[in-house]
Amino acid sequence: MKKLTLIAAFALPLSIFAQHSVTLKSGEVKSGKLVSVVNDEAKFMINGTINSWPLSTIKSINLDEAVSASSANTAAGNAEEKTVQAGTFTVKYVMAGRTIKTPPKIINGTQETGVVVVAISIDKYGNVLKAEPGAAGSTTTSSYLYTKAKQGAESIKFDNVPTAPIQTSGFVKITF
Repeated sequence: MKKLTLIAAFALPLSIFAQHSVTLKSGEVKSGKLVSVVNDEAKFMINGTINSWPLSTIKSINLDEAVSASSANTAAGNAEEKTVQAGTFTVKYVMAGRTIKTPPKIINGTQETGVVVVAISIDKYGNVLKAEPGAAGSTTTSSYLYTKAKQGAESIKFDNVPTAPIQTSGFVKITF
């Protein structure tokens, strides 16, 4: 009998922005965030979309590729992706149970293009506490676009939800 070895980290809260990978028995490798392993099925968030595979089709799951060690009180994988306009820029975001009230202020003084995914954490009052550009799904490594995306993400104001967790994590995807 073949076994799939999974580390006991599932009992602990997973980092919401951790970069994990799943290797299927077909040899295909997918990178994203492990959301859950329930009823012999593994669910991964890959570029904002939940993908699931039966454990019988998985060769291995690698949890050692952490991008950020942020702890999360809610799973962004359970939230829907929403869209907001910020001037001429379309911004997509995932933040469980929250809505952007003040869109980001984004300035791109160059001709550079690409998508920058910014991992963010907010407080229950809607203030951005932390913004880390370059999360899974980014299509550029431009330090200029990373800086502009981080500044834009930090300028966002979410709705005030006094009953929300002290800190909620999610992401903002800015297309330049």
